[in-house]
Amino acid sequence: MTTAKPKTDVQALMISTTKQVTSFRRAGMSFTQSPTLVPLDDLDEDQIKALKAEPMLRVDEVTELDDDAKAAIQSGAGE
Repeated sequence: MTTAKPKTDVQALMISTTKQVTSFRRAGMSFTQSPTLVPLDDLDEDQIKALKAEPMLRVDEVTELDDDAKAAIQSGAGE
């Protein structure tokens, strides 16, 4: 019997377009080559799947937020 791996505590997604794309929209949001921090609380499961599956976007999971990132999220800079 195998044991399930523990889930990581992903708090946000860091999203940017790939090098060949300057601007792109997906899941109701616009992205550029500058990374955008999007809190997971702002996304539903379908949006997360769509963002991660999109080849025009680079999506990295963020498990720890530093103070600057937390402040950016609280001020709405991740929108």
